[in-house]
Amino acid sequence: MPSIPSPTEVEVQLQGTPAFDVRAVEYDKAARVQDGLAKWVAEWLPNCLGRVFELGVGTGLFSEHVLRKEVEFLGCDASPVMVSIARSKCPKGSFEVRDWSSIDPSWATGFDWVVSSAVLQWSVQPIDLMSNLRRVVRQNGRMLHGLFVDPTLVSAPSPAHPVVFRSIDEWSSIAECAGMRVVRAELSSRDYSYPNALSFFREIHQTGAYVPRRVTASALRRYIREWDITHPAGFTSAWTFARLELECL
Repeated sequence: MPSIPSPTEVEVQLQGTPAFDVRAVEYDKAARVQDGLAKWVAEWLPNCLGRVFELGVGTGLFSEHVLRKEVEFLGCDASPVMVSIARSKCPKGSFEVRDWSSIDPSWATGFDWVVSSAVLQWSVQPIDLMSNLRRVVRQNGRMLHGLFVDPTLVSAPSPAHPVVFRSIDEWSSIAECAGMRVVRAELSSRDYSYPNALSFFREIHQTGAYVPRRVTASALRRYIREWDITHPAGFTSAWTFARLELECL
């Protein structure tokens, strides 16, 4: 029996449905990192998927890739506005407004695949979530998840507490604890450039994530000025992508 990894607090968390609703229209313009992850994870999608459930569809960035395959698709997200955008972009799929962080297996079950992209890293109780997802999938069904892992945003500006992400090994242990076998796992480091600190914070803000230990507006402005003085040519921040394919035992 694999050991349960010690809890690692993820300092970046979801702002909640109202914030995502407000930013839904501008999300795709700012989501270059999320779009890059979705395209990379989609490389592992087989041509014939059968019945697929996607959690945290957002505006459908990853759903578009899934729906290019032979698939019967159901996706969910907690944001009604984002679900509406996903429906308009992906008319072949079915979408419902539901909280992905507390999936009820009685609502949906018997799927061949469960997939997600840029979602799982925000889970506060990942073993509980993965255990619920395990019950959504048929025996020997599969999961494919893309997420951000440690080290990510190591060199990015952070006026509050540093952002902490789980490692790929922790996620593998979480999957095993939830009754799954890791079929394959892969990492990819991607560098994204920002002209200044303000552009970085705007991009993070527009994609619905924030550092919960908030600072005052004046302190943030001072921090941005000081950061830009020491980084006059802009800066590059590294993101580590992970993709995991799991078999449900």
